[in-house]
Amino acid sequence: MTALTAVERGVSHPIETSCGETERDRFSRRENAIEALAVYALVQAALWSGIAGSTQPGTIAWPRAIGLAVAAAVAVYIIAVAPRIHGDGWRGLGLAQPFEFTAFWAQATPASRVGAVALALAVPLLIVAVGWDALLVRLGIRLTWPDVYARLIAAPWRQIGSLGTAMAIAPLLALLLIRWMNLGRAARALARPIGVLLAGIIAAALIGAAVSGDWTRIREFAWMGRQNAAFLPRLAAYVPWALLQQWLVLSYFNTRIRKAVPRSGWAGLPGRAITAGLTGLAFGALHWPNAPLVAVTCVGGCVSGWLFQRDRSRNLFFFALAHGLAGALLATLTPIRMSVGPRL
Repeated sequence: MTALTAVERGVSHPIETSCGETERDRFSRRENAIEALAVYALVQAALWSGIAGSTQPGTIAWPRAIGLAVAAAVAVYIIAVAPRIHGDGWRGLGLAQPFEFTAFWAQATPASRVGAVALALAVPLLIVAVGWDALLVRLGIRLTWPDVYARLIAAPWRQIGSLGTAMAIAPLLALLLIRWMNLGRAARALARPIGVLLAGIIAAALIGAAVSGDWTRIREFAWMGRQNAAFLPRLAAYVPWALLQQWLVLSYFNTRIRKAVPRSGWAGLPGRAITAGLTGLAFGALHWPNAPLVAVTCVGGCVSGWLFQRDRSRNLFFFALAHGLAGALLATLTPIRMSVGPRL
């Protein structure tokens, strides 16, 4: 049986990725590339559909409604359908394999167990404590359904909603979204890039304040206390949203592209660099026409796209956490508007 026949019959076959590692897929390189472009085009169409819709809170014109339906369909496809039809492994998506947490727990030291519990509970506890309102804002509930938003931030729905969200997220983090077996390696791989990024955001905020003479954001920086505007509420709302974005950009798009691009690359460029660059361009373009955010997300996407290709640093939760930290700090210290798509 030839390799082409195996692909045509949908048989999972080994494929060398853009960084030289071997994964499996049921489709050819060309089919992976075509699918990635098609899905990405649908995502952009869904985002831009809001331009033709109403911008008044509480109203949804038909183009925007269609865009929301397309976005929902794409989300279902990339999360539940694409991994199955391609034969992507859990590790290839940056997720935990079945029973990985149990295996990790069995061999972990007491200190590692305490750290694991803290890691799995940190985001849910933040949502319960300070992040419920900010999460609703981030998900667009306040703009689209203001009456629903008003009810959800009032007792008892605030308590019920925040606690229910936390109880749903915590087991998802522990059993699926945190890849436990490469925690240390992924953390070390991300430590320097995220440190440089956070330091760059702080430096840019200080330089901008010095040039403009407006130190308001620096003086009023708060960890907690101001509804939706302090750092920790923003972080609590950002990490779940960042998980969705990183699943699209890394678990789906980067996975398709690294299987589409050969290690030898194209036009003299190595495959790993091409995949990283395409990941960064794709992530940055999702934020167009917000030029400052396009620049930041393009650079961040290139770095993420470079690291996520390697199995040892492929941990979706850590990339989402880094995304959340950078986004929350950027929103708190700078006047950049944090938006995805054309609706600024």
